[in-house]
Amino acid sequence: MSTKRSQLMNQHITSVTMQTLQTVPFSKLSIKQICDIADINRNTFYRHFHDKYDLMNAILSVTFKQFFEHVDLDTFKASPFSILQDLQMNQYIDILDFQLQDTEFKKIFDAAVFKHLFKLSDDPEFIWTLGEIYVVSIWNQQRKHPYDKADGYRILDEIIRTKRFPTD
Repeated sequence: MSTKRSQLMNQHITSVTMQTLQTVPFSKLSIKQICDIADINRNTFYRHFHDKYDLMNAILSVTFKQFFEHVDLDTFKASPFSILQDLQMNQYIDILDFQLQDTEFKKIFDAAVFKHLFKLSDDPEFIWTLGEIYVVSIWNQQRKHPYDKADGYRILDEIIRTKRFPTD
């Protein structure tokens, strides 16, 4: 199989998977579903990916790499939630919001995020920032009325800067 043809098939499988993840939780997604929607056979899928976890890791790796090519790490450390909003990754954020309700996806996502971010910098301050982002995200998810992605980023960045949660 030619390299160009292989790349096109990878892109096709990835694209079909991303579309499917808009409505199907990762834990419910099967190789058969991906193959049926992509109109390929299972052997073709397995020539490109070991399993759905390998596929998801490949998708996340490419996404994170593209994302962080456009981000200054110092700016990200100061206002991580605003940076995410400014990049207007709405198609990804909608899928992410849906998929993060799925425990199986959340484990893969969290591991992939931190794995990729650790590759970007070995600065201890940056690593602490990653932990703070994670803690603030969990805190927000547990709130009775979480801050939404459109309006809450300034508040979440303020929590990162002040290291204090609002009292409400």
